[in-house]
Amino acid sequence: IVLGSQARAAGDALSPANMDTRVLDILLLLRHVHATSPNPNKYLHVIGENNVDETAMLALAPRTKDSLNKPPDFINTQAIYARALTLTLAYPAIYPAIAELFDDGNSGASVRLVRAARYLPLHVELKWNVVQARVIAGPRGHEDSHLFRRICIAILTADNNKIIIDLANDDVRSYCDTDRLVVIERKV
Repeated sequence: IVLGSQARAAGDALSPANMDTRVLDILLLLRHVHATSPNPNKYLHVIGENNVDETAMLALAPRTKDSLNKPPDFINTQAIYARALTLTLAYPAIYPAIAELFDDGNSGASVRLVRAARYLPLHVELKWNVVQARVIAGPRGHEDSHLFRRICIAILTADNNKIIIDLANDDVRSYCDTDRLVVIERKV
């Protein structure tokens, strides 16, 4: 995952064009490193962030014989901002939640990918609402719900790297050591 928006020049944020130039530079570097690696035929999936629409057309991602014409996936930062603004204007009540997700400070919310074992007993069938309650309580043995607010929004399974989002409270599954939970966390 290549991000341009996290770059700073002498403490100041870069312009959108400079952010995209940084992403393109990193993609070229990845392409070179991948081509000279011991395993250049292994597919390398690249996800980039762009501010200017044309950047996605200019990108040259690492390639293999099987993926000569596969462009990298891009996430358009400006489109995400536009959608967030539209949602906030249409539904003003969700403004605090949207603002937390876009806050770069220490008090804002962040999305984390954590091992299931941090919150859950392994190899035990649990309902989704129990998983939610365990995540809200905090890591096993270090319950800290008074310091953080958390919610689990999805599971990344180890068996096929599949993300499961649409779970009902009564859905039951067993978790293994390599399963991950997608958690939104905010310091109180």
